[in-house]
Amino acid sequence: LTKAIRNLDQKIIVCKWENGWHFMRQRTDKSFPNHYKTAMAVWESIRNPVSKEQLLQIIN
Repeated sequence: LTKAIRNLDQKIIVCKWENGWHFMRQRTDKSFPNHYKTAMAVWESIRNPVSKEQLLQIIN
C-alpha cells in the first residue's frame, strides 16, 4: 500500500465506481460511516441503476 492510502486508514472517504473504485475525497464532516445496510443499498443501486423507463412507468 502507498503512504497516501495508509493515511486514509480508519477515515471516511468518498469513492466513485468506474470499472473499479476511485478515491474522490475524505469526509472530514462525518464522524461515523454509513450503516452496512445503507452501503449495500447504494452498491446495489450502482450495480442495477433505475432506468428512465422504470421511473416513467411509476410516474404514469
